[in-house]
Amino acid sequence: MIEIRGRSPDTGSPFIARLLTFVLVLALTVSFAGVGRCQDQGPSTPIKVLHPDRLPSDDIAAERTPLGIPNDYKPWIAKLKSGELLIVAFSSREVEGKLKAQRKPRSERAVFWRSKDGGRTWSKREEREDVKGREFALNVLSDGTILMPCHFLKQDANNKTGHTHSKLFRSVDNGRTWKERRVGPKGFPPKAITATDWTAVEVPGTSGGGSLVLFGVSVQGGEERAPDNVYLWRSRNSGRTWDKSLNPDTAGWIDVDGFFSQSTTYRTASGKLLHPVRVDRNGPHWLLPGTEMIKQEAGDQGDR
Repeated sequence: MIEIRGRSPDTGSPFIARLLTFVLVLALTVSFAGVGRCQDQGPSTPIKVLHPDRLPSDDIAAERTPLGIPNDYKPWIAKLKSGELLIVAFSSREVEGKLKAQRKPRSERAVFWRSKDGGRTWSKREEREDVKGREFALNVLSDGTILMPCHFLKQDANNKTGHTHSKLFRSVDNGRTWKERRVGPKGFPPKAITATDWTAVEVPGTSGGGSLVLFGVSVQGGEERAPDNVYLWRSRNSGRTWDKSLNPDTAGWIDVDGFFSQSTTYRTASGKLLHPVRVDRNGPHWLLPGTEMIKQEAGDQGDR
């Protein structure tokens, strides 16, 4: 976890107020455009700006707080309505048993950290056996409700369905307790690998009505099923119940990963929805001129 101190060069507001906070797990390594790596640095070593554009050319003062243990992975940070910061990651470990291809099953669950002082100090690592899954994301609605989607692998020893699917957790007490909702199987083909957006979209209410929450859901695998298995769930009660009937027209989008699959949807000030879509090397949208020679990558290493 890195807390960046200083003032924004374009607005004058504190960096921390804009949540320019970078979460690090394991090696505490971060890199992004214009800023050098901070691997193996001391807790107060400043971040060096190599090619300044919007950032100042001076080094950026920072404090590094190590969080997590080996195999804590993919953290996500959000600011709760209470003002507290919450980080979720997932912990993964092998357990006894055997799967196909001599692979051992795994047990994966959520891990949380909290900060009440803007990221200066953090609570002890809280591993939650009751929140099972991987690749969690945090969505804090205007009334304080937290929506947290995740993926649940078939090789997870706790998954009794025999196939991978997604889940949606909901909390109304700042993440102390969670209610779990499975995405599927109703409404999807048998053993469908359901997938979701990481982010929900909240549309402010009109004419005295409550906010409308939108949440994208689709399937992975079986490209021919993609256009008929993409949904935009809608809720008027902060995700307590959902209308799952809207099958949006995605212009025949077909890809291995589906339309709403570990992706994000962003609502602009004008009300338009922008949605970057992940594409797989085995799908029809992947190939770009000059990339024909990329043949060695496997899994999701060649996704765009």
